[in-house]
Amino acid sequence: MPWKESVMQQRFDVISELLAGAQVTALARKYGVSRKTIYKWRDRHAAEGLAGLANRSRRPQRCPNQTAQATAEQVVALRKQYPHWGSRKLHVLLQNQREDGIPCERTMHRILVREGLVEPRTEPPPEPQRFEREQPNELWQLDFKSPLYLYTKPLQTRLAPLTVLDDRSRFLLGLTALPNQQLASLWPALWDVFGCYGLPEAILTDNANGLFRSHRGGVTSFTMRLWRLNIRHLHGRPHHPQTQGKVERLHRTLDVETLKGRRYETLEAARQALEHFRQQYNHERPHEALGFKLPRDCYEPSLRPRPDELPQMQYAPGAKLRHVGRSGTISLRNCRVRVGEGLAGQQVQLLDQDPELVICYGQFEVRRLLWQDLSGGKWL
Repeated sequence: MPWKESVMQQRFDVISELLAGAQVTALARKYGVSRKTIYKWRDRHAAEGLAGLANRSRRPQRCPNQTAQATAEQVVALRKQYPHWGSRKLHVLLQNQREDGIPCERTMHRILVREGLVEPRTEPPPEPQRFEREQPNELWQLDFKSPLYLYTKPLQTRLAPLTVLDDRSRFLLGLTALPNQQLASLWPALWDVFGCYGLPEAILTDNANGLFRSHRGGVTSFTMRLWRLNIRHLHGRPHHPQTQGKVERLHRTLDVETLKGRRYETLEAARQALEHFRQQYNHERPHEALGFKLPRDCYEPSLRPRPDELPQMQYAPGAKLRHVGRSGTISLRNCRVRVGEGLAGQQVQLLDQDPELVICYGQFEVRRLLWQDLSGGKWL
């Protein structure tokens, strides 16, 4: 049995009674300990006096499996080089740098906790739910991060960081700072990404009015250009950022590791910082969702090369076409049918699927209407 309360006092009482002539067996029964324990404290008291009754460290005098000091120092150095990476990513990075003497993830975590470089978790994180495409370039996620500011006297310049991420491999295809979120700034940057990596099958965006989705309904200029490249434009569910969870998570990492608390005085300095993060994210940072592989090892460029210029939409001979006016509408049976300002100046095809009329831009469906609704000079 363990000692009761006032351990030092009880040990002193045992030794006092023992020196007074009490029997060891009776003392063991009285204080609820073994005879061996009483002999141990008797010998310590004889050798060291009262100080011998204090508790001693249980730490072993030698530990043959202890992590080498040089290895521990390397783990600490990696953590300081990548201060926002946990023991899992650092373990993969250490494996790439040396062949033997690599501690396990838990040992590396204990080293970081011991050095005060990480706070121990109070509870395990929830298991993430992941949804992804099967192959690279099936889907890219595109989004603007919250504004980035240049601190140039006497004014502050507001920049719009643009991110383009491959859904399957998490490869960061594009990351740059644009002067605004307008199509005139976005399209040249995205066109360069197409030139480097080819064309995806689809691009997922949010529902930013005027750029990705028209506030009046219909097709935007951005969607029209994607369609002319045979790229589907997908939209996230309104007020549901989890649809673009990968790019949103990327933005949090970007904030912590590069942008938070930092100031940039020139556009070039901001773009260099973003490009440095992109290179590190693709070529150095192990990704947990990829089994701690690097995104560069999981990505392959698209087999669909970008054309030299944006092609015109083609239709089969004899197709029934309508010209879209500047207001984004077509005239049909004395009605004005809205198809979107993005299609202004383009031609759309009319398909009769009685009782419905289907309006298409190339192979992409724009609207469906009932023929019976096309009457009386309506605006539809």
